[in-house]
Amino acid sequence: RKNGLWKDITNKALGGVPGLQKEGTDGIITSAIFILYPEYPAKKTLCLEFFGPDFDEASRVILELSRIFPFPTDDTEALLALEHFDDEYIRAINYKVKAPRAETPKAVLLIDIGGSSDGQANDGVERVRTLLERHPNTLIFVAHDAAEAKRFWADRKKLGAIARRTNAFKMNEDIVIPLDTLAEFARFVDGINIEEERYTQLRFAQRAEQVFTCGQSAEDSDAIAAKTPAALELCARFSAGLERMEVAPLRALTSLLEFRHGLTKLVRGYPSVLAALDRAYQEVRDRRIVLATHMHAGDGNVHVNIPVLSNDRPMLDRTEQVIDRVMEKVISLGGVVSGEHGIGLTKLKYLEPERIAELTAYRREVDPDGLMNPGKLEDYDALRHIFTPSFNLLELEASILQHGQIEELLRKIAHCVRCGKCKPDCCVYHPGRGMFYHPRNKNLAIGSLIEALLYDAQRERSTHFELLQWLEEVADHCTICHKCLAPCPVDIDTGEVSVLERKILTEWGYKHTPVATELTLQYLDSRSATFNHLFRTSVVQLGGAAQRVFSKLAAPFQPTDGPSAFYPLRLLRSSVAPVPSKSLRDVLPECEAGQALVFEPDANENSDERKTVFYFPGCGSERLYSDISMATIHLLLKMGTRVVLPPPFLCCGFPAYSNAKTSLHSRIVLRDTILFSQIREMFTYLDFDACVISCGTCREGLAQMDTAKLFGRVVDVASYLLERGLRVEGSLEGNGKSLYHAPCHDSLDGRAIQVLEKLGGFGEVKAVPHCCSEAGTLSLSRPDITDAMLHRKREAFTEAIGKGQKATVLTNCPACVQGLGRSRNVGVEPLHIAVALAEKLSGADWKKQFLAQAAKATAVAF
Repeated sequence: RKNGLWKDITNKALGGVPGLQKEGTDGIITSAIFILYPEYPAKKTLCLEFFGPDFDEASRVILELSRIFPFPTDDTEALLALEHFDDEYIRAINYKVKAPRAETPKAVLLIDIGGSSDGQANDGVERVRTLLERHPNTLIFVAHDAAEAKRFWADRKKLGAIARRTNAFKMNEDIVIPLDTLAEFARFVDGINIEEERYTQLRFAQRAEQVFTCGQSAEDSDAIAAKTPAALELCARFSAGLERMEVAPLRALTSLLEFRHGLTKLVRGYPSVLAALDRAYQEVRDRRIVLATHMHAGDGNVHVNIPVLSNDRPMLDRTEQVIDRVMEKVISLGGVVSGEHGIGLTKLKYLEPERIAELTAYRREVDPDGLMNPGKLEDYDALRHIFTPSFNLLELEASILQHGQIEELLRKIAHCVRCGKCKPDCCVYHPGRGMFYHPRNKNLAIGSLIEALLYDAQRERSTHFELLQWLEEVADHCTICHKCLAPCPVDIDTGEVSVLERKILTEWGYKHTPVATELTLQYLDSRSATFNHLFRTSVVQLGGAAQRVFSKLAAPFQPTDGPSAFYPLRLLRSSVAPVPSKSLRDVLPECEAGQALVFEPDANENSDERKTVFYFPGCGSERLYSDISMATIHLLLKMGTRVVLPPPFLCCGFPAYSNAKTSLHSRIVLRDTILFSQIREMFTYLDFDACVISCGTCREGLAQMDTAKLFGRVVDVASYLLERGLRVEGSLEGNGKSLYHAPCHDSLDGRAIQVLEKLGGFGEVKAVPHCCSEAGTLSLSRPDITDAMLHRKREAFTEAIGKGQKATVLTNCPACVQGLGRSRNVGVEPLHIAVALAEKLSGADWKKQFLAQAAKATAVAF
């Protein structure tokens, strides 16, 4: 746009792409372009909900909207997005209706209006309001800010949930129709859904007849035989009434549920017959064919989705017949059978033979060896050879998977709709060419592996499940950050999936845990002061110093295109940062395993608003980067807050959980829960305001111990200090800017920049994306994975800081302090927010002030 090219490209695009086609192709487009719209500094997001018996009003609104807004230019407001989804999607995604009405909308329309100013964008909104004055059944809702706009559009991103019922498999046919035919097409789709609902309910009546007439139950056969005439009478009466049943009760399942209730009353006390009826009902409802539509409403590009069970041949055949009817209707309306997703395989039969012949001849000319997609858009039989698992298991397969928690793993991933919305947030998805390791593709890999396992178990009659060993590579590529859960339309938490995978691998003996990881977990679990001192001195301090020396010596032997296959060389790929000389417990008064330390603030420190908090430092703040816990206690005391500290050397248990050390994790959780409960019981005379933490991973670990119930809530130290009124002055960098790194387990829930700006003293705060690369013990277990993550983080730092420059990077996680420390060679100096606040509030000698405060702490037995 800036150099004038975009206007030329747009003119060519709107003119039929002359000049972008090769001569002799006779209209076949061989190049694709993006039209670059003008940039709009102002944007308004709207949500329209359509009520009424049909789609007619919604179609008129869409048509009129497309006509009243001009093509986007610099000097007028314009439609930037116009997206629609129907009532089937509304039900599938559990859409939260905004209108004060009890009924479900017939459709929802999401709109973005852009303008060169807020006033211009608001003019566009008023234009829509004026249009809707003629449409009483359409209600408009305008997003008040960017956050609400994001929530509006979040519903659009959940549409993949339509296929949850069929384990994520669906026929997705995108077509294009003229906008003025939308209402007719919607009535056609509605008619098919009504037909299929009648057919499905009739199928249940037929299946119910079979339950009573085909001898499926030997239980009290004489008694059941006596009831059969009455059951068949119920079935006949219901089937006869289906043909004349009104649409509203048909769709509400009113008569169907009454019919089912009548059958169950008839055979109450006969569990096998009841189970057969329930099974028949569920099987029939699962095979109900539903057409759900959503579309890019500005251009009539409609997606017609039909969830199907890929292992049910009759359902697939019936679905194909329905799709044939849809395509015939599209052509009759003046539309085309191909939208944005092209022809592919499923639509080949709808394309004119002469057009296929034309394309084939052109491909023979430009690709005589047939290298590009061989057979695509030529082979009419290819569709018969495609297989996609949907995990609607047969009885034998289900029995096989019941062993070793594999069935549970299958259930967790079965609903994945393969939309890929999890990919941008995945920490381990790097480099970009390594497409295997983001959650969507890992789910595909797990599914393929389970298919192979089932095949192997049945063909080879093997019960050893050797194929599970290939699951480890998938399971290891995860930091258990749970970031993929938020964008997932079917709520798959890959963090939970990965932990379950690791448990399965451990149970079957295929999980490899390096000695370094095992020793670290022992260190974190140990409460012995002697062991902690020896381990910290020998391994953490001296071992860390040795690692830094050998890292330099090993640099010439490191491969340039990635980590070495030799594990010791991997550990030396990047040097670790040094830790403080003393742990927290080295500078505190002696505290036994059955005691808690109580820190009282000075009388002149904010004494009018004295509060009490329980501070859980966790392993990272207590044993490794002890200046974090010292700064936290110091700041809390400075703000007039009484601090209760638990006994020494407690771990939240999350490292054991993420490494699938089930018994170790259970023991830690039980131990800490008992200790916390006893401490709370001891201090019943105190009103605890919160449990303060300086590590987001600890917050996740404490959630399993109901810590919030004991101490009111679990809150990050920076957020709590802001509540208590802390404000600081100055600028961290000296140039009015600060850098910030968000941990995977973010105890500030994405609000860190707002918190830092309110605390003051940090100037303009800029976030640097991507994982720090530490990921707890993952850097020890799989340094090859974390090395790729570190490479991406260093690239982000170089871009943010500049080559050869230095910068202090704030974070709120001790493990991230260690991970960021691996990027010291690109000018990064990590600093925990608590330490930065202590330096700003009390100056460079804040540790001396803390030592004076710590000397007054009192040990209290519980």
